[in-house]
Amino acid sequence: MNKHTKFAAALLLAATTSFVYVSCDDDNDNKNEEKKVTAEASDFQKKLGGTFVELFKENGFMTEKYVSYWKECCAKYVGEENADATFQMLKTSMTGTLYGPEAQAKYGDGTNGFPNGYQFNCGFIGGVYKFVIDGKKITGLDSDSKTVFSHEYTQTGEKDGNFYLKSDDGNDDEFKYFMFRGDTPAETYHLEFRYGKDSAALMDMFTGAYAYWLAAAMLENETETNVKACIKLFCDENLADYKPAEKKYVYATTDMTWSEFYAADLDKTTKTLQDLGIDAVSSATNVKGAKFANAIFEADGETASKLPGVKSVNIAIEENLYNSLEDKSRFTLLDAAPSDYKEYNADGSFGKWNSKVVNQTVTATLTSGFDAKWGNYVIALDGLEGVTTDNLQGAILTTTDGAKYGLQFLNNLWLKPAEFTFCIEEFTEPHGCKRAYKQTADLEGKTLSNITYILKDGDNISADLNLYVKKQTSATVSAESVDAGTDVTISLNFSNIPNDANYILSAVKKGSGKRATALSTDDFTFLNGKLTIKGDVASGDVFSASFVSEKYVNIGTTITIAGTLE
Repeated sequence: MNKHTKFAAALLLAATTSFVYVSCDDDNDNKNEEKKVTAEASDFQKKLGGTFVELFKENGFMTEKYVSYWKECCAKYVGEENADATFQMLKTSMTGTLYGPEAQAKYGDGTNGFPNGYQFNCGFIGGVYKFVIDGKKITGLDSDSKTVFSHEYTQTGEKDGNFYLKSDDGNDDEFKYFMFRGDTPAETYHLEFRYGKDSAALMDMFTGAYAYWLAAAMLENETETNVKACIKLFCDENLADYKPAEKKYVYATTDMTWSEFYAADLDKTTKTLQDLGIDAVSSATNVKGAKFANAIFEADGETASKLPGVKSVNIAIEENLYNSLEDKSRFTLLDAAPSDYKEYNADGSFGKWNSKVVNQTVTATLTSGFDAKWGNYVIALDGLEGVTTDNLQGAILTTTDGAKYGLQFLNNLWLKPAEFTFCIEEFTEPHGCKRAYKQTADLEGKTLSNITYILKDGDNISADLNLYVKKQTSATVSAESVDAGTDVTISLNFSNIPNDANYILSAVKKGSGKRATALSTDDFTFLNGKLTIKGDVASGDVFSASFVSEKYVNIGTTITIAGTLE
C-alpha cells in the first residue's frame, strides 16, 4: 500500500490499475538498468527484518477484535449503512483460495473485464506458514515451525517501487526469486511480495503460474496501534475514490445453521459461534420444535429432537456472483425481491439483515434463580405483539455495553414468544434437556438493553428492556420439617448470604409447578426467619417461599407438610 501503487484490492475496485515490473533474473540486469549487486544486504532488505504472518487471516488484521474498526474506517467513505457490505467486499476480494491457471480459467486474463468477478489470493503458498527475514536471509517455516526453506538473497534490481531478489545458494525451486513491493513494516505496517522459480511469471498478475496471487504479510504480534494504522491505510487507499456500481441481484431462500444465521449480526465468525456450541441445539421433546414454522427440525428418537438452524431464510445474491457459483443446490430462487433478506457473500458467509425494524413498548420482567424453572433467567414481555411461531426466525439480545447474543428455538425461544430464557452456566430444565449456555455465559452482571425479533417476510420488532442480569450466588434457604395443624409456623434457615444481598420475601405459594397459586399477605406472616401459614394446613400440602435481591438471583425453598391435621 505504498504511495506508488495501491494494494491489490484496488484491482477489484477499479480495473484500470496496472502493475509494472522488471525481470528479477540476472540475465536482464543491464537491460533494466538494475542497481549494482553488493555482498551486503541492500538498504531495502535491511528494512524488512522480523517474523511475518499472513495479513488477511485471523492472526493478521482480520481477527475478530478489529471488525468494528474495519467498519468504522469503511463508514468514513460509504456511510454506516454500507459499512458492513463494504468491509465484506474488501475482505473477500483479498481472501481467494485459487491462483495460477485455475484462477485464470475462472476469472479470465482481465483483457475483457472480469465477468465472473474475482478474488485475489493473498496467502502464503509453498507450504509456508511464517516468513523470518534477517538481513539477506529469508526463511520459511511451516505450521509446526519446521524449516521449509532458508536462503540468502541478493537484491538484483529496483524499478517503479518494486525490489527484486535472487537466491545466492543456487537453488532452483519455488523460492529462487522474490519480488517485494516498496512497503515496509515501519512505513506501511505490512509487506507485499511474490516468490517463485519463474522470474518472468512473477511479473504477470492475471496469467501464468502465479495469476491472481500476491502474498501480504504483517509482523507477528504486531501492536494494536500499528494493526489499526494498517487497516486505516488500506481503507483510505482503496475507498477514497470508490463509487459502488449498481448491482443486480437474484433472490432466493436457503437453510442456515444458527452460526450462519447470526454471525454477521453478532459481529462474530461462524467458527467462533460453532465453538460456543450455538449449532448444537437439542430438545427433550420431538413435538414442540415442529411447531416453529421456520425451524430446521430433526426428530432424534421417539422423544428428543435437534433444531440446528433456520429454514428457508430469504437472501439476496449479486447476479454475477450467483452465475459464477458452481454449486447452486442450496438456493431456491424467488420470483420477486422479499421484504427482508441477508446478502450472500463471495466467501460463503451471509451479511446483516436488510429489514425494516419497528419499535414496540413492552414491560419486561426478569425472573431468576429459584423461581426460574426453565433456565438461569426467564424474561416475560407484557405488550409484545405480532410475534408468532409462524413468523419467528430468531431474536437478538443486546446489552448496554453493545454485546449481542443470538437466541434459538426451544433453547431460549418458547412457543409463547413473549417469554424467553437463557443460561450462564450448566442447567437442566424439568424435562431433562440441558440448556446451551456458552454463548450467553458472560451475561451475568450485565444490563439487557434490547431484544429484536427477526421475523419472516415482515418487519423485525425491537423492544427496549433495561433489565439487570442478577449475579449467581451460593446462598440458600431451607425449611425445617413441620406437621399439619392450624396456623403452622415454619422456621427458615439461611446460609451463605452475601453482605450486600438484602434478600426480602417476595412470594409464598401453595402447590407446585403450574398449579401453584400465590398466597395473599392475609394468609401468612413472616418475622425473624419464621413463616406462619394461617388457617388449616393439611398433611401433604406443598408451599414455597421465594426471596428476592436487587443484585443476586432469587433463592427459595419448598416446604412439604408432614403429619396429620387433628
